[in-house]
Parts: sequence; C-alpha cells; structure tokens
Amino acid sequence: MMHPDSNTLVNPPDQNTTCKCQDFKIWYNPNDEPGADFYCTKTDFSAASPNNILQIDPTEECVLMCDNYLAATIACQNGAWLDADPELGISCYSKPPPLTRSSTSTKLQRLPLL
Repeated sequence: MMHPDSNTLVNPPDQNTTCKCQDFKIWYNPNDEPGADFYCTKTDFSAASPNNILQIDPTEECVLMCDNYLAATIACQNGAWLDADPELGISCYSKPPPLTRSSTSTKLQRLPLL
C-alpha cells in the first residue's frame, strides 16, 4: 500500500519469506493401484518402496488420473499441498500400503556390556 503523501510503500512485502509445504514422502508406486495413473513433472515414483522412500518436490506438479478421469492436481501452493494430504498418501480407491516400522528401522549397534 502506498502512503498517500509520497511514493513510499507503507508495508512492503517481505521478500525473504517462503511458505514451505510439509514433506510429501512416497514409499510405494501409486501406479500399482488398478486404474491409477500418477505422473509428476520431475520425479518418477515407479521405484518408490519402503526401502527407497521418494519425495514430491514442492516445485513440481503432479496429476492423479483414476480410470482416465482427472482426480487430483497435486502442487505445493502457499505452504499447503493442493488436492492431496501427505498423511493420507496418493491413491484412487484403496488406501496406500502402510509404511511398516520394520521396513524403516535402522540397524542398532550392540554395545559391549561393562
């Protein structure tokens, strides 16, 4: 907004702020669901697995087609994911497979007894 008596901005926008979307991790291939076609502008999720967790980059856009109908256009906008929830995953008709703790656990090192 301009000050009425000058050409000075009263509250200039902060150029250093960015809205960051929550991490959107994919541990499964959404295309494995019958009828689902999932495509992103940068990332190929066909190799996603519990041992190879991939992430949707906030700068890319993705589409989910369900039986050849556009179901979702997924993108990060103003700090929130549009048409999808990272907590629920991406799917057409069935929930994505759960990410099991055993598939994500790290090997623990056994310490010597004193």
